[in-house]
Amino acid sequence: MRRWLVRITTVCAALVVSRRAAADEPPAVHPLAHVVVAGTDEEVSLARASVAEQLDRLGVRAETERKAAVRAEEVVSVPAADDTMIARAWIDFGSAGETILYVADREGSRLLVRRFPSKGRSEIAREAAMAALQTAVDALLHGGQIGVTREEARTELGLPPEPPPPPPPAPVAPPVGSKKAPSSPAAKPRTTLGLGLAYEIGGYADESLEHGPVVSLSLARPIAGRPSALTLTGQYRLPITSTIDPVTLRVESGAFRLLASTELVRAWPFDVRASIGGGIDVVRADPGLVHIVDATLVPITRIEGVGRAAVTARAPLAVFPNSALELSLAVDVAPWTRPFAIARGSEQTTLLSPWTVRPLLMLGITVP
Repeated sequence: MRRWLVRITTVCAALVVSRRAAADEPPAVHPLAHVVVAGTDEEVSLARASVAEQLDRLGVRAETERKAAVRAEEVVSVPAADDTMIARAWIDFGSAGETILYVADREGSRLLVRRFPSKGRSEIAREAAMAALQTAVDALLHGGQIGVTREEARTELGLPPEPPPPPPPAPVAPPVGSKKAPSSPAAKPRTTLGLGLAYEIGGYADESLEHGPVVSLSLARPIAGRPSALTLTGQYRLPITSTIDPVTLRVESGAFRLLASTELVRAWPFDVRASIGGGIDVVRADPGLVHIVDATLVPITRIEGVGRAAVTARAPLAVFPNSALELSLAVDVAPWTRPFAIARGSEQTTLLSPWTVRPLLMLGITVP
């Protein structure tokens, strides 16, 4: 008997504890849907019952409100709601010959508009509206989108576009006589001096290449936010020889160029620059001491104008601070160049014929 009393007491205590624990648990918070209904007393009463039934199946609390009419302008202007509100809906039974359903999401940024013909079949229209409401709320519960944007809904409902927001207030002018706080001076573009050393090789004439060391002096300064520079170069070109018996022509030259350059493309750590300019070539042609028909050929010196265009790719050198490795592809145009030739009576023998257009390749180092 004592054993049975102990068992009964234990079961009762467990039931009491479980009920207290259930009572202490906070009630589950269900999302809320606010529904506005406009229509006759009978239509509103039936709609309230149907809305509560349809949304309860989704675990959503229905909060219904009756209004005399539903205004489309009010629907498309609905503000955002708090986190507990999953949707706002309007059911208009008062439109002639149709039932209109409006559903807005929590933010009020998207609207669903559905029209159901109700003339002679109001019950079918009401059930169709309830089914559409349930489908829309279910989509919102699962993170989906409904309907169209607020602006598209305005167009669909024949409403004018939403007015633009008011302009921001004009800044207030400081009182007369007040001192303006000094602004920090903008950083001025800096002009930097650069030095360079390179080696250049290029075509000069058929089967003849001109090449030699190049030194450069440049002034760099940003222009319109782009690195730009003005560069003066000087080059000594090693001698070129051309032999046509009995003459061996030896051509030795130097070149000076003044080029303006600007950056085209920068993809760190590389950049590509374009240059254009011109200068002069100082050319000395020496045929040696050759006697032809009692005439002696003597050395001559020419100064020729030359134009140049170039594209240069640059990359920083880790070996030397603030230095860069440069590779240039260039072209010289010498429209006034003339061939080197000797005349024998009415005959003329060409010793060397320089090209008018001469491709060049240069590799060098610049600092900075």
